[in-house]
Amino acid sequence: MSTVRRVLLASLLTLLFASAASWAAPAPDLGQLLAAQDKALVTVKFVLQVKLGGSLAGGMDDQELENEVTGVVIDSKGLVLCSNTQFNAYVDLMERMMPAGVEMTATPKDLKVLTGVEGEELGADLLVRDSDRDLVWLRIREPGERKFSFIDFAQATVPGVGDEVFAVWRMDRYFARAPTLS
Repeated sequence: MSTVRRVLLASLLTLLFASAASWAAPAPDLGQLLAAQDKALVTVKFVLQVKLGGSLAGGMDDQELENEVTGVVIDSKGLVLCSNTQFNAYVDLMERMMPAGVEMTATPKDLKVLTGVEGEELGADLLVRDSDRDLVWLRIREPGERKFSFIDFAQATVPGVGDEVFAVWRMDRYFARAPTLS
């Protein structure tokens, strides 16, 4: 048997075994995954107060930008985790587009957490922002005796090479904040 045929045969056998392994793995039930996690998904509404300063900022007005991001409740008492990039409304990008000598600060205010599709608004406080990890932690104010559905990271598994990973989030208000995944 020639070397070319051996290489071709080895390639086909490798492809066959790889295909068989992927056929043997059960497909995840994405609807079940979404149903299991959607109650822990929240929408965080806030106003981002952007102030401009520096030697060249004269005449530029401060701005307030309304924004919504998806967050996830990570404990039953109302601790919420969000992406800092989304929470920051891409202020870093806006800073890069400003002329030199203009300083920009962005402060979120009027934080509200909307639970579920019905969108009950609950006040929230900003606890910590970690730019290195791209995370923001919020705490729902005055939850009372209420217990929130949450995602328990202590029960998480560590994904391995080749494992499927899905992102679960809520769409924006134009799509009724429906839960979705990709």
